[in-house]
Amino acid sequence: MAKIELGKAIAPALVVSYAICLIVAGHGAVPLGLVLFIGAVDWVAAGKILGWAGMAGLLLAACVPQRPALRWVLQLVSACLLYASWFDIARRTDNESGSFLTTFIFSIPFQIVFAVAVVWLALRLWRSRSQA
Repeated sequence: MAKIELGKAIAPALVVSYAICLIVAGHGAVPLGLVLFIGAVDWVAAGKILGWAGMAGLLLAACVPQRPALRWVLQLVSACLLYASWFDIARRTDNESGSFLTTFIFSIPFQIVFAVAVVWLALRLWRSRSQA
């Protein structure tokens, strides 16, 4: 049976769980991935920029496999950018007759993946610093 390294699964897990988060606003819900592509309203501009920056950072992290500490830092920063994007968009939808709590509940997979990724990356960075 093939062993999957958690470090290699972080980027796809973050992107997929981020993209399928349902954002509740107005009279319905829409996946966050769809908001990034066709979200034409002005109030999601900052969230979209943070989301695209987070995904670009995860892609960049995949291009530096020879330096694991740099990859972990890039993944950690990118995960935080994705979370900031989710938070910004979810916070703004609270004013659109949606509910922040409902949006949070519909994004539990992303919340779990984000928490696991941040804890794992922080532990890896801490261990690499203490061994150096």
